[in-house]
Amino acid sequence: MKYTIQIIILVLGTTASIYGISKMASETATMIFPPWLIVGVISLIVGAAAVGIGFIIKRLLHADWHSLTFASIIVIIIVSIDAIAAGKPTIRIIISPEYSGEVRLFVRKNNSKNHEIKVDNLGIGYINRKDFDQGFYPKIIKGSIDITKSVRQYSKGTFSASWAMTYSIDYLSFVIPGRSTQLVSDIDDLIRMGSIDTMQLPGNGNLSK
Repeated sequence: MKYTIQIIILVLGTTASIYGISKMASETATMIFPPWLIVGVISLIVGAAAVGIGFIIKRLLHADWHSLTFASIIVIIIVSIDAIAAGKPTIRIIISPEYSGEVRLFVRKNNSKNHEIKVDNLGIGYINRKDFDQGFYPKIIKGSIDITKSVRQYSKGTFSASWAMTYSIDYLSFVIPGRSTQLVSDIDDLIRMGSIDTMQLPGNGNLSK
């Protein structure tokens, strides 16, 4: 039985390797070396690393399974993680060049895809439920500069107003570094001022005061 399981794992590992190599080949673009050379080198490195780690795991566990079985498991895990990550979209978040401070992306009722989110001068933008729940890769553009790497932490929050609201607003927030230019930071005040477009939010009829 254990040999049958090992064979299945080896087949799955081989299939995952073929998928990973073909995906890498289709996405590799270079002006210096041919894509097949880069893909080949990377594949050899990853394959050798997987075999080496598989051998170490076999020794540590004192297992009867072959090292290639553990190497196949590692390859399957790596390719699966990559495939899951590839399913997340990249969304451009456009920030005014003058803005610094907290940005809040409120979950809107319209579930159309987000390819680009524009944040106003109060740090307000809108995101759909799917991207909020399942995650995405942010590309934050301030003016014409990509500052994605400068944003260190993202957090999710839920806001319930203290007045005339029977539901909660979900939002994603992060901070644009620099001397804060944020005029209003309290969500309750933003709603009262009409700065948040409540018509984009679910159940907006409960937001009027």
